[in-house]
Amino acid sequence: MSIKKVLALLLIASIILPPSSVFAVSASDALVGIALNYYNKGYYTEALHEFSKVLLIEPDNDQAATYIQQIRGRLAAQRAGLRDEEVAAVLDEFEQSTDRSGPVDRNIIINRELDRKTPVRKESKPPVVWHPKVKKVLGKRERTGSYVDMKGEVQVSAGLRSSDEAIWKEANADLNEKNYRILFSQTKHNTFDPAIFDRFRLNLDTKNLGELGLDNLGAHANITVDPWSFTGKSDKFTIAGVGGDAAEFELKYWSNTGKTVNEIIYTLNNGDALATPEIKVKSNMTSPATVTSTFNNIFNIPAQKIHREFLPIREFWVEYKDDQNRLRVFPIAYQDQALSTDDPLMLSNRHTWWEESPWLAEWKPGEPISGPPVGFRKGVWDDSLAFFTRDSDGLRLTALRGASFVYNGSDTKLESTLASPKNLWGDYGNFESYATSTRLKRDILYNLGLGVTHTGRFGYNSSHLDGINNAISGDAKYEPIIGTKISGQIATSDSTFDRTNETFKSHKRGNAYLVSLINRFPADEVYEKDYNAIRKGYSEDSFLKSKFQIARMDVGFESGLSTYRQTRDDEFWSRHINFRKHPLSLYTGMTKPMGWDDIKTFAIGDGIDIGRDVIALRLEGSTKVFDRDLDGLFDTRNVHKDSGAFIENVSRLELSYEPTDRLTTRFLGIRHNMHKTQTGLDPFMYDSVTGKQIANAVIVSGQDPSLATASIGFDYKLTEQFSFNSVYEHTNDSNVATDNYPRGLFNSASQTTTTENGKTYWEPIPFLYTQTPFGLAPYDYFDIYKFGFSYRPVNELEFYLDFTFNENKKAGQIDDNMNHFGLEIAYTPTARLSFFFKYAISRWLDMLELNATGFELYDWHNNFFLQSRYSLDNSSEFVFDYGVGGITPLGTATYDPFGGALAVLDTQHIMRVYFKKRF
Repeated sequence: MSIKKVLALLLIASIILPPSSVFAVSASDALVGIALNYYNKGYYTEALHEFSKVLLIEPDNDQAATYIQQIRGRLAAQRAGLRDEEVAAVLDEFEQSTDRSGPVDRNIIINRELDRKTPVRKESKPPVVWHPKVKKVLGKRERTGSYVDMKGEVQVSAGLRSSDEAIWKEANADLNEKNYRILFSQTKHNTFDPAIFDRFRLNLDTKNLGELGLDNLGAHANITVDPWSFTGKSDKFTIAGVGGDAAEFELKYWSNTGKTVNEIIYTLNNGDALATPEIKVKSNMTSPATVTSTFNNIFNIPAQKIHREFLPIREFWVEYKDDQNRLRVFPIAYQDQALSTDDPLMLSNRHTWWEESPWLAEWKPGEPISGPPVGFRKGVWDDSLAFFTRDSDGLRLTALRGASFVYNGSDTKLESTLASPKNLWGDYGNFESYATSTRLKRDILYNLGLGVTHTGRFGYNSSHLDGINNAISGDAKYEPIIGTKISGQIATSDSTFDRTNETFKSHKRGNAYLVSLINRFPADEVYEKDYNAIRKGYSEDSFLKSKFQIARMDVGFESGLSTYRQTRDDEFWSRHINFRKHPLSLYTGMTKPMGWDDIKTFAIGDGIDIGRDVIALRLEGSTKVFDRDLDGLFDTRNVHKDSGAFIENVSRLELSYEPTDRLTTRFLGIRHNMHKTQTGLDPFMYDSVTGKQIANAVIVSGQDPSLATASIGFDYKLTEQFSFNSVYEHTNDSNVATDNYPRGLFNSASQTTTTENGKTYWEPIPFLYTQTPFGLAPYDYFDIYKFGFSYRPVNELEFYLDFTFNENKKAGQIDDNMNHFGLEIAYTPTARLSFFFKYAISRWLDMLELNATGFELYDWHNNFFLQSRYSLDNSSEFVFDYGVGGITPLGTATYDPFGGALAVLDTQHIMRVYFKKRF
């Protein structure tokens, strides 16, 4: 059978599949229910018996197979006579000494380790006696074959506001960002994503194609119907401003809000800019709107017809794969198809955990400006739509179209990807931007390897190549002795922009260098391991790893497929001690968002960015003190401009020690030395595109903006039912440790001109205003006191009471350092039913009032939230919400990952009901 026939079968199956087959209930489902009943009551032998029956009827039932592995692990541990702490030790040894490509169940790990360490008498497996009906069903399956694996999910939701307004569809992930809405909307600090929408998703994967003679072929499709599948846009049109000038518009609509999206539009002549509002769409027509530009020009936008589009395919790829090669063609896919290179500088797909992939940026050609003065606005790689267009789960919706190839030999490895981005409103046949990356590695000796990396990005203007960036590098790694690895990389880039305009065409080039030395004690092989993958072994009493690194990037260097703006700095939540654990299971149920292990490596920045020289040292280790582990981390980086001027020195020390089984203590110290302030430039905030400091008129020169933090805390488990924790922090860090929130809200942008090589260029100039209330350098010190109390009278019920006193009254809702009192109650009367209650009293300055009048209104807020979940089985659940609880799936920049943030400050009188079903 040809590949065309295979694809045809996939398409036909996705179209004619009857709904009844999706929701069909088999006999195996009933047996699973019986088995789960035994399992939840602790009758593991009976549960094992029932799950085994399920496999007799349905041999590929993943749920039954998983529980069987778990039960065998428990029973094996019991037979071996292991205590709970011994089981935990086995698990810890496995985790510390083994690299895993994906999550592995705890009991599966225990089972594997017991099999490895304990001699087991092998017994012959008794023959399986099939029930006649089961044998008949299996025989029928063998005759008919099954070549497509179907999995999916269904979500149905609805909401009701206190105004008796029924909501059937309202969702926008951008409402979870702390942005301009806090200053300019009626909802203020109570802006949140209602996330009310329906969804049907079907994942199709080929299997058993060997029976058709297609052993090496495979395909995957993701068909999703939800509000983000329905979009639309107007025709392009040009409007003249009342005061002259003109602007070109193309209004973009999406169904999740029923409105057009808000965008920044630059005018055609005078270098002006304006922000389009969100315009309601009814009967495929927008309402008229009026917009005032930066230069106070007025643009009247008439009603426009929206041409709707429906695109339910989110992913589709076909691949050929054998033992060493894989060729994949993806006509449409998510950003995870972008190539992430493992060279020391990571020239492809480097970005922080909440950012979109740089592969999604599109080329925006430059424009002549008639002025006065006459000039030109440079072309840029624009990622504004890629950042903005996410669904309510935080999933990026800008697609990639392309192909990738992988060769995985014993000594030689090659990876290469070519792709073009497509935003939600882009025409599929429009290819104006391309990205490509290739990584070649070769092991010369068992301890010596060489690599070559190339990245390229190409942008077109009316089918003519307009912007081009190429970066190429060579790198090497060498382990002269066991436990010591030396790595180095040299890269060079060449970029040309606005090639279609001979007058304003620009060019730049530059180099980048990195050398690092990694050590491990006790000595163990580190040649194939990344620094973060080097861990302490279970049998080691002492452990130390270190990384010394020197890096430089010229101001003219550019690796177009990676961004270093966010990874160079510490994440705000890493500058505090926190004993709170993010209660993901309570808030997300069957939804599994990004976890802590996915983001913890981004906590501390490395200082590397364009136009910077960095020298850095990190030490991490553990040793025994009074037969107890003392864990520590020391990190320091010294950063200069490539011209030699000092930028910053950041040093930190983290210590953790458990004097007893019940007591955990932690210490955090940070010293952040900064260059003296420069007149009119903010010392901490910078433009994310250019990297330039943002204008701040109240900054005077010669002041010291340096920061320091000393913090100590403990968590004490008084009894099995009661524990409490406390943190004390003395700091003057009201900038980095708060993510510059809320002072960063007070921003705007104007237009200015610069001169380069005798040519005039127009560019936006972002600036801050109303900054005096937030304090100026040198920054005053203040104290933070945090307390938390946990009480669990029975396993099914837990209370958590916490409160914070912060002398910095402007500390906002992004984490639990805001002034507040909070109570959380979790109650799970049965394995299928759970309740969660949260009540918070907080106090904060009204930012909208401060922006409008300059008056500092320090007011109280009360927030009540209730959630209930009922699981029909492991694949379906009902969720009821009253209010907004403050926890969203990890995937946004504005919340801490520990669960202490408050998305809203006041009770939201909204009820939401969700039904989710997976099949």
